[in-house]
Amino acid sequence: MSQKDYNNIEDFLIDDTFQKYCSGENKSCIQYWEQYIVNHPEQLETIQHAKRLYQVLVGNKPAVNERLEHMKARLKEEKNELSIFSWHLSHLFRIAAVLALFGFAYFWYTQFYSKRIEPLDQFVAAQIFETKKGEKKTFDLPDGTTITLNSDSKLELDKDFNDHARHVYLTGEGFFEVKKDKEKPFVVYANDFDISVLGTTFNVKSYPNDGTSEAF
Repeated sequence: MSQKDYNNIEDFLIDDTFQKYCSGENKSCIQYWEQYIVNHPEQLETIQHAKRLYQVLVGNKPAVNERLEHMKARLKEEKNELSIFSWHLSHLFRIAAVLALFGFAYFWYTQFYSKRIEPLDQFVAAQIFETKKGEKKTFDLPDGTTITLNSDSKLELDKDFNDHARHVYLTGEGFFEVKKDKEKPFVVYANDFDISVLGTTFNVKSYPNDGTSEAF
């Protein structure tokens, strides 16, 4: 891996090694970026935003580069002989697609996702659900949401839960079946990212000692 200058979120997101660091699929990439953060503490906030945006954009889907390469392969199958002009055109389209994809995701993230989530320092736990090691339990929350906590996990409910919003803090792993409520967003605070939904099912894994967190 070569040393590069990263000036904004897009610089990180288009880096294949950074994508592998966010997905936790490559130990050498994880070690590289953890050391990069140590060497560049002034970029920590930008890196955290880039990591959150990657998880929102990609989730449990294949990395963006993989999807683009798959698309390119399909185009080759449909037309085996490409002219130099058409190759350059497809190359420009690939670049434009990446920029458009991240541009739309970044706009959506800043205009919708980030504004729906209040700062964590306003969170005050009023009710706690827990499981021990080797234990798995299902709990019903006051709003009708069902949460299944995996081994050694904890879910904390905000003191104002279900008043104007539904804020919870998760440590460990939980499967959420969120009761739909358009007026009260359901917000899950985790170790590396936050999730805001109105009503859906999803799983969050965020153990403190794990190198990465994931939602799918």
